Amino acid sequence: MRATAGDILDLLGNPTRREILQLIAEEPRYVTELSLETGVRKMAIERHVRQLEEFGVISSQEERIGRGRPRKYFGISTKAKLKVKISPHMFQTNYWTMSGKREIHADYSTLATAETLQDPVEKLSALSRIAEKLTDNIKSHEEAIARDEELLERVKQAGLEALKGAGLDSVERRLLLNILLSGRGKKSREVAEEVGEEPSKVRRRLRKMKSRNILRCSYHNWKIK
Repeated sequence: MRATAGDILDLLGNPTRREILQLIAEEPRYVTELSLETGVRKMAIERHVRQLEEFGVISSQEERIGRGRPRKYFGISTKAKLKVKISPHMFQTNYWTMSGKREIHADYSTLATAETLQDPVEKLSALSRIAEKLTDNIKSHEEAIARDEELLERVKQAGLEALKGAGLDSVERRLLLNILLSGRGKKSREVAEEVGEEPSKVRRRLRKMKSRNILRCSYHNWKIK
């Protein structure tokens, strides 16, 4: 099942599931181990891992130890990010999975070379230089993201001002603001989930605004006209 941001928030809202994820992020574990380390009964652990596995957050693999029965080990199966933004007039969540494929990058080959060095001091020195460069790159990306988020906040404020004069009710303004800040448009069910309204109600409101020439819809994707 493809997880949404709401699904992941619900999953992480349980402290036992968070502890399970923390443990299996260290190394794969089986149900009995998880039960002993968390102090939670096996039946409850089985229910939790089943829910995590259902949404593709973890996966399992059976391994036979000696002549005993095979054990099912659970491990993290995805790389993903969950982003929650809370501010006046907005509650926004985004969840996306990241490809395991790496882009070709000069630092990968440099790191591969450093990893083969035999002299410990020389190896540490090379790794330190790589770490310095990478942290600088991360910092520059974070600064760029912060600038973009600041500009997006200005877009939101300007959008709110524009919506005040559009003759819309509070629900319609929330729907339009949600679509505006998505940038590329959204499907009606995504809008409904993020604003917390019934999907059928959202679809009616979107169609109404389309008839007023405020919105357009292409391949079930709603955008500002």
